[in-house]
Amino acid sequence: PTKVASRRNPRAAEIIEIERESNELKQTLLLTYTGARLRRTFDWTLSNIEDDVSAYTERLTEMERRLFRKAAAASHADAM
Repeated sequence: PTKVASRRNPRAAEIIEIERESNELKQTLLLTYTGARLRRTFDWTLSNIEDDVSAYTERLTEMERRLFRKAAAASHADAM
């Protein structure tokens, strides 16, 4: 069916590929932001303000670093 659809509509194959990539990205994000990795990141956000967390945060993706900074700011603001 994919080949027939792509002959009738040249963009159909592109749309199918985008949908496949979208589903793959969704699964990757779900795995990244659930489970042990997310819990570990949130655990680190509860560290003392004076603790050096750079060794941990340098291993994170940019998106995880942003999440870490926001969560740490929220947890430290709440403690004050």
